[in-house]
Amino acid sequence: MKIPGFISKLLLDAEGKFRYETILVAFWLGSILLSMVFVLLFAVIFFMSDSVIMKKLVIFQSILLGFLSGTFAAWYFFSKSTELNISLGLTDWKWLKFVKGFFISGLAVVLLFSIGWGLGWVEIIPQWNMMPLGLIIQGTGILIFLTLMPTLTEELMFRGFPLQINLTKKDRLYRIVLLSGIFSLLHFTVSGVTPLSFLSFFLLGIWFSLGNLAEGTVWYSSGLHFGWNYVQTAVFGLSAKEMGIPGQSFFSVSYPQESTYWVIGDSHGLENGVITIALIVLFILMEKYRNS
Repeated sequence: MKIPGFISKLLLDAEGKFRYETILVAFWLGSILLSMVFVLLFAVIFFMSDSVIMKKLVIFQSILLGFLSGTFAAWYFFSKSTELNISLGLTDWKWLKFVKGFFISGLAVVLLFSIGWGLGWVEIIPQWNMMPLGLIIQGTGILIFLTLMPTLTEELMFRGFPLQINLTKKDRLYRIVLLSGIFSLLHFTVSGVTPLSFLSFFLLGIWFSLGNLAEGTVWYSSGLHFGWNYVQTAVFGLSAKEMGIPGQSFFSVSYPQESTYWVIGDSHGLENGVITIALIVLFILMEKYRNS
């Protein structure tokens, strides 16, 4: 069946090949459909469980499996025309770069809270004096899964196949900006977002993308992303309430001077602060230097 001219112009480039945007949308839609299949497979567990946390885990797991399957399917489909290899990075130890990324972004979060605490803008209160240590460990353990699965899904969605397929030096900037912009807009449902938050999310997307390209693996950007989310939530307690596990973090954080929220962030996240933005820009410049 012949494709109408106006549709082919939308889907194909001047050389008759699929446009990057066409591939991107097809990948996302296909992965979402696969996610729905996994939701149906786990429907019994979802409806039989009375735990809100378990229901969240089922949904997060289904979406992650959908995008993981979509990534492998896309790599396989394009492996005949590109040099892309299907690999989990387990045999060549690339997965260790996840640990490296986690510690870098985790230490960045600790540094930001330390700056706020040193300037008197943030109060950091140990939780082990207020509740059993076992309960804190249980809560932070659950938060591993509640933050890891969405993190891995977003990395597969933006920094895996979509960033790397047929990547050339010419279109690198376009892809990073496009994917980071959509990544930022995807966070509109996050509680307490502000214009500064969207800018931070956009810059985080650029940082993660450049880190991915510098290290040559999505494991590294996943580590950066997970460390950023997990340390804020499980260690310092930000957004733990939205996760359904309030209070079960190693520290709790409060902001006695509410007028400084735009400087160091607020209870919804560090992304609302200009100091955070400045630090992210510094990491972007470092990754840009590594890519050069």
